[in-house]
Amino acid sequence: MNRVALSLALLFALGCDSSSKVRVRPGLADWPVRPFTVTPTVVPPIVVTPTVAQSEVHIGPLLPPVIRGPQQIDGFQQDDALVDILWVVDNSGSVNDERARLAAQFAGFVRVLLAAGVDFHVGVTSTDLSATTGDQGRLRGPTPFIDRNTPDPRANFAAAVDFPMSNVSLEEGLQAMELALSPPNTQGPNRGFLRDTAALGVIVVSDEDDSSLGPTDHYVRFLRGLKGPGREANISFSAVAGPVPDGCIPAGSENVFGAEAQAATRYRTLVDATHGLFESICTPNFAPFVDSLATALSGLRRVFLLSAPPVLGTIRVTVDGRLIPEDPVNGWTFRAAERALAFEGRFVPRPRAMIEIRYDVSL
Repeated sequence: MNRVALSLALLFALGCDSSSKVRVRPGLADWPVRPFTVTPTVVPPIVVTPTVAQSEVHIGPLLPPVIRGPQQIDGFQQDDALVDILWVVDNSGSVNDERARLAAQFAGFVRVLLAAGVDFHVGVTSTDLSATTGDQGRLRGPTPFIDRNTPDPRANFAAAVDFPMSNVSLEEGLQAMELALSPPNTQGPNRGFLRDTAALGVIVVSDEDDSSLGPTDHYVRFLRGLKGPGREANISFSAVAGPVPDGCIPAGSENVFGAEAQAATRYRTLVDATHGLFESICTPNFAPFVDSLATALSGLRRVFLLSAPPVLGTIRVTVDGRLIPEDPVNGWTFRAAERALAFEGRFVPRPRAMIEIRYDVSL
């Protein structure tokens, strides 16, 4: 048998064996593959220098520097309340109605003083210096003066301003004030009324302007001299009189001869010089004025000098820890000419109250 036939016979015999497997020629994936090593091509980096443009500088507006001074704190304690109040009242017949209306409001006046704990003296004299009908500065009424121990202060005041009918030719309120507060009256009939340690308030009531001798500056200096240097703020002059510049006529008296109230130019000068109060004598209701007057004359310090010039918008005021508003009617105001802070209306500190004023110092 030749070699080819023998090979075919052998393959046939193997194919007929049921236990044998068909062998398939393995694919390429079954053959071991030798890996190829590829050397990478290294390219040198390209360094590009960036283009730097010239920066633009915009110059803005220059604001002035804010220079703040140190903060200052001024502390004060309110004084005990002592006040001497002198009413200088026109005793001419044309003021009868006004005197009666003021007397009717006097109980409220005293009530405000008592509520504030004020130790007060109230005296009354007239604007009349004549030898026959005038008081020449002497205090008048059932008692030499009214104080907080007077049993019926309203009745005493009403009696003091109840003048007999008389023909008064001159109203000399300023000179009557000076006589009432000077010797010999202070050593005689008015003894004990004026106290060195008390504040002083003067109120003139008249429908005529002052006819006293001498310029108004003389009477301003006289009042300030009563309390001495540094205590000028403890005096004030107020008036119920004809408003400047035209005076006034009480409502309902337009056709009554002599009812017109003359403009009180001289009295108004003293009111302004001492920061007092002014009310038109033609006002139909004196109650609000009397209440404000009693508060202003309570003997409590209303003006406090600051130790340094303040930056106005930084002032902060407290009384016994309570913040007080800036208000010309009820609050505080700053008086630049005096470098002082003044309390107004119902915010005047009570006796022994602690006042604190904070502010930035103006440089």
